[in-house]
This record gives sequence, structure tokens and C-alpha cells, in this order.
Amino acid sequence: MSIPTLRMTEDLIVAILLGDSFIQNKSGKHELKFYLPLNKRKILKMYIEKYQLQHLVFIEEMIDEKDTYLVKDSLVLERIIRAWSDGTNIIAMDPRLLRNSTYMLWLCLFGTKVNNQVLIKQNTLTLDTKHTLIYLFEKTMRTSYLRLNAEGHLKVQALDELLLTSIIENRPSYESLELHALLTDHAKKTFLQKQERMNEEMRGYACY
Repeated sequence: MSIPTLRMTEDLIVAILLGDSFIQNKSGKHELKFYLPLNKRKILKMYIEKYQLQHLVFIEEMIDEKDTYLVKDSLVLERIIRAWSDGTNIIAMDPRLLRNSTYMLWLCLFGTKVNNQVLIKQNTLTLDTKHTLIYLFEKTMRTSYLRLNAEGHLKVQALDELLLTSIIENRPSYESLELHALLTDHAKKTFLQKQERMNEEMRGYACY
């Protein structure tokens, strides 16, 4: 497996592990059960196809549970779960696997707009690891940050800055489109203003 392919595989597994998922143990091997609504399936499909991960990450749809999937056991999945969890909850994190690309995929797959907020539901993080994730996210993403809401779910703030980053860095179009869809009405207005300022600056540079 090439290093870029390994990184993309790790990004996907970590994104699912930090999302609406549960760790399961089957005959001594681990699997990840996760919930993904219909409107998010295309993102998962496009990511797997873009980076040709079909034979590296095995994901099955669970027929008896709506919008629920299972990441089957693999060497990469087993390595991450054994290093990060006690078999049920995440008790440690490796900052080297929490990259910009990991967070972007995580937000796109599991970010949900609820009552004019962008929330990410998660099931495996302890309170301590939630605070660790909040710290590491802000350190890596810089312009955006996470907070805990009253229910203990993660709230994403300054998402418009991440959308600008996605566009500037020419990241996959499905990612930018999903981030835009997650913006609140106020954030969309703010984003348009920032984008216009950025375009004006670029036009100014072009004049020299």
C-alpha cells in the first residue's frame, strides 16, 4: 500500500470512528458500526472511488437497520482501534492521524445542521477525549473550532472559514459543496462577504 493510499484509508477510518459510530468486537476482531443518512452516502461513495479504496476499506450496508453500515475488520482498522480505544470507547488519540484532510472528511460525513447550528453526534469519545479533540482540532484547523453543547455533542463554529480553505486549497468539489450546505444563513452571508474581499484582493494583485 502506498503512503498516500494509507493516509486516505486512515482518514476514512478515523473520520468514522469519531462520528456517529460504535466499536464492535466480533471473534476477537473489531468492526465499526455507523449511521449515515441518505444525503451523506454520495460523499462516502465518491471518496472511496476517488482514492480507490474499494479493496482496502470494506463497508457493508446493514439490511435490518436503516441508514446503518459496518466497516469490516482490516489491518488498518485493527491498528487504530487497538491504539486508540479500550474496545468500547476512545481513550487516546494519535495527533499524527488527525490531519486537515481527516477533519474535512469527518465534517462532511457527520456534520448536521440542527436549529441553525452544525453538530456532530459521536458515541465513543469520553469527556477527556472530547476536550483533547477540541484542542487538536483548533490547533490543526486554526480558523475554525469545536465546542461542546448541553447534550455533550460537538458544535462546529466558524465553518465559513473552513469552506474558504477548502476552495483556496482546491479540495474535492463534493467537500466544498457539503460544507456550503452546512452553513447557517448568517454564515452564508459572512462567507459571501469574505469571498468577495478575497476576489478583490486577487484582482488587485493581478493589476501589478
